[in-house]
Amino acid sequence: MKNGKKTSNGFHNRWNFPLCCGALDGKLVLINAPDEESEYYNYKGFNSIVLMAAADYKYCFSYFEVGKKGSESDGRVCQNCSLLEL
Repeated sequence: MKNGKKTSNGFHNRWNFPLCCGALDGKLVLINAPDEESEYYNYKGFNSIVLMAAADYKYCFSYFEVGKKGSESDGRVCQNCSLLEL
């Protein structure tokens, strides 16, 4: 990751979180899908796609991927995202 030492120092100095190079999370984005039996139907009870993003200590995005089916967990989306190919 570009500027890895600067990012790690930023997490340590600003958030007291040493040796961190980014924060990763997934969010569900509401969509209109054909029916409730859709693969996009999530555990919260609505149809969605997943937005997976990584940010630095200043809340700036360093990576994002959007479009996986809402029925997939954050862990599964992360395992199959292009971030692991970098």
